[in-house]
Amino acid sequence: MPQQEEQEIHRLLKMFLVMFVISRKEDEVFSGASPSLEGIAAGRGAAADTARYFLKETERAGETPHLHFFEAAVAYKSGQVSRAFAAFDQARRLFDKGWSAYHHQVGAHSIRPVPEFLGAAGQGHEPSADFAFDGARRFSADLPVIAIGVDQGYYDRYAPRWIKAAEGVANLHFHVANPDPARLHSGDNLRYSFETVKTPSPAYFATMRFLHLHRLLERYQVPVIVSDADAFLSGDPSILIKAACQQDLACTVSAGFRDCLPWRHLIAQAVMARPTDGAFRFLACFRSLYCHVASGPQGPQWWIDQALLAATLAVLREQGREPAVLCGRILPAAGLKQGKL
Repeated sequence: MPQQEEQEIHRLLKMFLVMFVISRKEDEVFSGASPSLEGIAAGRGAAADTARYFLKETERAGETPHLHFFEAAVAYKSGQVSRAFAAFDQARRLFDKGWSAYHHQVGAHSIRPVPEFLGAAGQGHEPSADFAFDGARRFSADLPVIAIGVDQGYYDRYAPRWIKAAEGVANLHFHVANPDPARLHSGDNLRYSFETVKTPSPAYFATMRFLHLHRLLERYQVPVIVSDADAFLSGDPSILIKAACQQDLACTVSAGFRDCLPWRHLIAQAVMARPTDGAFRFLACFRSLYCHVASGPQGPQWWIDQALLAATLAVLREQGREPAVLCGRILPAAGLKQGKL
């Protein structure tokens, strides 16, 4: 077997071991009050075998991202966010030096140590955007507001399905990057905002709805549900708005192996925000963290939207300014399902 292919297989196996052990051997990993790799390695079972393997590999081959990633994931799942973010950052630095990141590891590019994030939040930087509303028109009917961020290509693909399903059910606000006005639909329940993106990237397009959500809350002064473009309406979104009437935000929290990774923990597919001080505080912090991460040499990377949802909550919690967040199965409560075209 060629050496490069063998190294790739080993890399994937290491990532699998991290995710498998933490999600399937929780009783072994989290048996102690404050789990550490050394503590896990001193035990018995698959978790102990895996921890010993990573520790021995580091002794043999020197520093690799895999041990840091294992430590970070264990710490995050056990609620030790500062320790987790510091270890994810160590793994990120090795990825930046040339180590390959597996799909689920790419989110580490958007994590920084908590003190660094706290400093970035204090800077209050705002992303620059050529943003404009489509005039001063408001919605003509009092219906739940759903916002979708897309480029023109995604608009062409998904907008017709949204528009058909939303008739009499919801008001739709499309934020369109690099739009072609001649290809946009019109209707009493349709409103738009636009921006010009000079260096398009999927990571930015996935994140821009959160970067502009405060503008929509200020304009409409009602709760706004932001959704992935490839979701679709299949129910009544007002159910979520009523369920979260006492909260600033509502979001989906994942379970299983995903809750050991910040960027797989809070899911961005559907998030609701109300025009409250807590929501505006959350969104302002999110924008500052985005500016800090995206200004790095790598620019915005995939998973940055979900990584920064979790990081923003961690920063505000550290500051004692955490908003009220309803966590649950938000997608069905919002009357939405996921389905690509």
